[in-house]
Amino acid sequence: TAFAHACNNQNKANVAIDCRIDFLRPCFEGDNLVATARRKHSGKNSGLYEVVITNQKGKEIALFQGRSFSINKTIINEKL
Repeated sequence: TAFAHACNNQNKANVAIDCRIDFLRPCFEGDNLVATARRKHSGKNSGLYEVVITNQKGKEIALFQGRSFSINKTIINEKL
């Protein structure tokens, strides 16, 4: 979800074309997880994003890397 929000936040529809998740350590019932996404690279029709998932102690639980591709459509019709 963090990846989807990051690559679609400028009202340009993007789809995922590749992703990878590295699970670094276990999480447990009751853990509070936070996903922080950031764009690493943005091209004309594609982007590279990194999402870091941490627990309530600030320890990295997982790393997600995803690539997006723009399908040349808007998400919200601005003419309304």
